[in-house]
Amino acid sequence: MAQRLTSVAGLWRALTRPALRVSVRFDHPPPGSHLIWNIENASDHAIVLTKLIVRGDMSAIDTVQLKLPHVLAPQDRMVLPTDVDWGFLAAKGLAAVDVDGREYDAPRRELVAVRDQMRDSIARPATTLSARDFLFGAADLTVGMAILGLGIFMLMWVIATG
Repeated sequence: MAQRLTSVAGLWRALTRPALRVSVRFDHPPPGSHLIWNIENASDHAIVLTKLIVRGDMSAIDTVQLKLPHVLAPQDRMVLPTDVDWGFLAAKGLAAVDVDGREYDAPRRELVAVRDQMRDSIARPATTLSARDFLFGAADLTVGMAILGLGIFMLMWVIATG
């Protein structure tokens, strides 16, 4: 009985296991960050990826059409970076799409973690400058303006006397 149960459980895992495992993360905090897609082929046949989708409430917020289809051999993995904008905060799902149109979703918890990281970067308070930083900045600006003014004066002198 236990042997049958084990074989049924193994068959169930084999049938329900996704052929493609998709995970996402940020490379560094926004702004200017990239969404890093880690895609692994967990099946025993090759899969051809054609695009990546960021879904919103009703439709796709962003679709990244891959210039060339990426072929993933069995047990192969790949890493793809994509740009992120503020519209990503409205994302409800992430998926990789193969040549047959099948979608392989990224885990919801990873999407939530990435969105929270993006929200935290927005909510981060601006750093306040100390009086010392302000004075050094003002001094640098004054010296820069003096050098610029001297350069313009010398240019005008050369033009007028040349």
